[in-house]
Order: sequence, then structure tokens, then C-alpha cells
Amino acid sequence: MKSAAASRLPALCLTALLLLGTQAGPAFAARLPDDVARFVERRERCDHFRGEDSDDPERRAYIAAKQHRYCKGSDIQLRRLKARYRQDLRMRRLLKRYETPIE
Repeated sequence: MKSAAASRLPALCLTALLLLGTQAGPAFAARLPDDVARFVERRERCDHFRGEDSDDPERRAYIAAKQHRYCKGSDIQLRRLKARYRQDLRMRRLLKRYETPIE
């Protein structure tokens, strides 16, 4: 059985290639609508912490707090962005890469 982190690896690699290969990260984000850029940044942080695990109780608590901070509400936000940009092929392709539901 695949670990949660391993199952997200292809999506994370695609996102990294999109951000780095299509245009340079910050330059690409600057070309995104503000709401999409904020979502991408937040969701990338969320996915980072979703992929972390630790045997240390303090580290686990830190990871859980970060997951709560960055992941809570992202499913709803993603649905809203997909609806808002349903006519924009570029945004649809970008938003389609994010796994749902994660909460």
C-alpha cells in the first residue's frame, strides 16, 4: 500500500514542473490572479505538511498545527476557484492538479 506522501508525489512533481518549467516560480505566480496565487502558495504548504510524519510528539504537534493552518478550508476554496475560472483553460488545468478532498 502506498504511503500518503508517495501517492501525492506525482502531483507535487507536476506542480513543481509547472512552476519552474513553464515560467520561473515567482514570475509565474505574479501572472496568476491574486486569489489563485494565494491558493497555490497556501496549498503547496498544506501538501508539504501533509507529506510529513514524525515519531517525535512535539514535531507531530507542530505538523498538525501547520496542516490545520494551511489545509483547513482548502477544499471549499478549490471548489470556488474552479467555479470562478471554469471558462479559463489555463486556470482549470492548474487547479485540476490539486487533490480533493483532503480535509
